[in-house]
Amino acid sequence: MARRTSVVSSPLKLPKAPDEYSERDQDHTRRLIELALIAYTQQLAGVIKDVATQNVFGKDFPPVSPIHGQVSSLGDVGGTPAYARLLNPSDSGKLVVIYELWCSQEGNANQQIRIRTTDVPATLGGVTTTAVLAHRNELDVTAITSTLQGCTIVAPNPPFATTDASFWENALSWNQPSALPPNRIIWPGHHPIILLPGQALEVTEPLTGAAVRISMYVCFDELPLAATIGTDLPLDTTAPISSCWSSIRQAGSVNDGGFIQFFNPGPTYAKVTGLYVITDAVNVTSVRRTAEPINVVGAGATVSISVSKRMNRGSIEPIYALLKSTNLTSNANDFATVTDQGASFWRDKGRAQTQGLPYTAIVGPYSFPIIVKPNSAIEISVAGAGVGLTTGVLVMWDEVETI
Repeated sequence: MARRTSVVSSPLKLPKAPDEYSERDQDHTRRLIELALIAYTQQLAGVIKDVATQNVFGKDFPPVSPIHGQVSSLGDVGGTPAYARLLNPSDSGKLVVIYELWCSQEGNANQQIRIRTTDVPATLGGVTTTAVLAHRNELDVTAITSTLQGCTIVAPNPPFATTDASFWENALSWNQPSALPPNRIIWPGHHPIILLPGQALEVTEPLTGAAVRISMYVCFDELPLAATIGTDLPLDTTAPISSCWSSIRQAGSVNDGGFIQFFNPGPTYAKVTGLYVITDAVNVTSVRRTAEPINVVGAGATVSISVSKRMNRGSIEPIYALLKSTNLTSNANDFATVTDQGASFWRDKGRAQTQGLPYTAIVGPYSFPIIVKPNSAIEISVAGAGVGLTTGVLVMWDEVETI
C-alpha cells in the first residue's frame, strides 16, 4: 500500500509581517493560506483522478499478425449436417482473436446457418477436411496452433440447436444452388470473437445430405494468454468495448406478423453497435426504439428468448439485456402499419424467400451506436398477420454504466 503523506507537511514560512500585525494575526493569516492551498490541492487531485479514470467509450482492436484460412464441407446422406469449426487447442497457451468471419451455404432457401462459440466443441467424424492456415504476412513464420476443419459426420447430431446459437438465419445463399457467395458476419470495426484454449467457433446447418455444403472463412490472431486485447479510445463512442451478441428469427401467426424485442431491463445502458435486420418479403418490416415496450407475453403467444453471449469468451461479466420474440402481440400492427410508419425510425420490404433473406445493416462498424436506456427497447415488427410473415435480427451491444 502506498504511504500516505500530508498535503502540507510543515507550517508555511511567511515573510516577516509589519510591526502592526500581532502574532495572533500572523497565525490566523497563515492558517487561511494553508486552508486555501489544501482546498486547491484537493481540487487539483480530483481533476487528475477524473482525467486518469475517464470513461472508456470504445476500444480499437488492431490485428498484430493475422492468420487466415477457409474450409468447406458437405453433409452426409446418412443423416448428419455439414459442420465446420475453428478450434483453439486446449494446450495452445494462446488467445485466438477473430477479426473476420464469413459464412456461406449451398442449396435452397430452407437451409439455416447456425454459428456459436463453445467450451465443448463437437466431435469430428466421417470425411474430415483440414484447411491450410497461413499468416497474411509471409515474413511471419511463427508456428500456428489453431485448426480450421470441417467434416461430414459430426457428433452430436445436430452439433447444436438454435437455442445455443449466437447467429442463425435462413437462405444465406440467396437461392444459388451451385454457388457459395460469402456473407460477412464479423468484420473489422466489430468487437472480435475471443477464444480461450479449448474453445471453438462452430458453424453448421440443420439439413442433411451430401449435396448440402457450407463454407467458413476466418481471419484471426494467436496472442499470448496475458496479452491486453484492445486499445482504449476514451472519446470514440462509435467503437465497441466488451460486446455481447445474439440473434433470433420469428415467423408470424394467423393473427399477427413476427415481432422481436431487444429489451434493456437495466441497471446499465445498452450501447448497440450492430443492428442487422431481416425484412419480410410480403409486408413492411418496421423498427423503433421506445420507452414503452410492448408486452410480448400475451395469451396464446409463443415466446422465444435468444441466448446472449460475450464475444470475449473469457469474460465472466453478467449480461442484462434480453432478445426475445413472439408470434402474437395485443395488436397485429403493433406500432406501424403497411401505410403508416408510426413511431418507427426504419422500415423496408425484402425479397421473396426463394431469393434469400439477407440482413440489412442499420447500425454497423463505425456507425454511431443506438443508446437504449434501462426499461427501454428496440422493437422490430412486421405489419399485418400471416404465418409466413417473418423477420430476424442480429444484435451486437455493450453494457455500460455511463454514457
